[in-house]
Amino acid sequence: MSFPLFEKYVNNDWAKVLKSEFEANSAKLQELNDNILSKYRRADEEPVYPRCRRDIFKAFSFTTFANTKVVIMGQEPYHDANACGLSFSICAGKPLTRSLSKISEVLSNDVGHSIPQNNGCLESWASQGVLLLNVFLTVGTEACSHENIGWDTFTDIVIRKLNAKNPPVFFLLWGTKAGDKSSLICEDKYIKSYHPSQRKCYDSSREGYVNFCDEEHKPFSGANDFLAEKGSTLIDWRLSE
Repeated sequence: MSFPLFEKYVNNDWAKVLKSEFEANSAKLQELNDNILSKYRRADEEPVYPRCRRDIFKAFSFTTFANTKVVIMGQEPYHDANACGLSFSICAGKPLTRSLSKISEVLSNDVGHSIPQNNGCLESWASQGVLLLNVFLTVGTEACSHENIGWDTFTDIVIRKLNAKNPPVFFLLWGTKAGDKSSLICEDKYIKSYHPSQRKCYDSSREGYVNFCDEEHKPFSGANDFLAEKGSTLIDWRLSE
């Protein structure tokens, strides 16, 4: 393989699925690999999130390629200790982030369940086949601070593979960076919306986006409707207290 960090921390079917694409993009992925290691070597001076390198690819360890049914894609990890390697998720026992509070509101309006105030851990979603992925899998203390280290090469490879998967995968693209990836996905396989943390949702220049807080925006039931149509097992979106 040509992405040593991924190979080190992910030991399931993803390695085989991505092997040929990794080889075809070996130079760019090696550069990304070196850039990640460089960031972590200087982490005492410039913090990197998630703090632990093992957590960078946590989403792939929790959700195998074969099991992936839905992708929830955000922009990047939280810029603090909440970053755990799964997009939007935090460790149980911590107060909900602004993003999770909005996700909880939409979840309740959509399927009647909310996220418990003391449990924003989304691992139960991941274990059912929801790949909790970010466009950029690492970040510094500021938004998009790792945008230019090469993550797009990797996440584009992953999205293309999932777009071609059978049974089909449904994508929930949350935020403009995630929404930009819609060009890699068949039109009937995704909903793209503004990021749940945004105060101002609507921007008429961003064609095709829906307000995350829109009462008509039904991402969770929409994903399950897609899965039902394709004959796949539905996601149980409930989270335990």
